[in-house]
Amino acid sequence: MPDRVFHFRRQPFSLSGIYTIDAMNATKRIIVREEVWADLSSMRGPGMTFSELIEDMIEHEKKRRLVEDIKRIQETEELVEIPL
Repeated sequence: MPDRVFHFRRQPFSLSGIYTIDAMNATKRIIVREEVWADLSSMRGPGMTFSELIEDMIEHEKKRRLVEDIKRIQETEELVEIPL
């Protein structure tokens, strides 16, 4: 099966509310198998772009890794209470 190619457009973003960088024309191509495209398509909400879906997936993975790290630290490290 042919691969699908996705073009993602980055939205302008602000650094500390002072500078605005226009990255609207910066696009990246990601080649995925047809099955992966179908799975991603089924995960999108109404009106959701692939870029938004991937952003959500990245955020979810970051949170999962943080929880995993916290659990590992709690299990392996001796924690000391710091009086405030």
